[in-house]
Amino acid sequence: MASERTAAALSAKGYNYRYVFSRATNHCDRRVFDQTLADTLVWTWRGYVAD
Repeated sequence: MASERTAAALSAKGYNYRYVFSRATNHCDRRVFDQTLADTLVWTWRGYVAD
């Protein structure tokens, strides 16, 4: 529930955020991390132009 509140607060303030929800997993589950890291990094660096 805390994650949903945080996402709502970020959205209300106009921030870009990424909310990943996973069912039947524990906090900081390594499997979820392994499956979402690459896509999250692409999302984080979107629009970045290297000099």
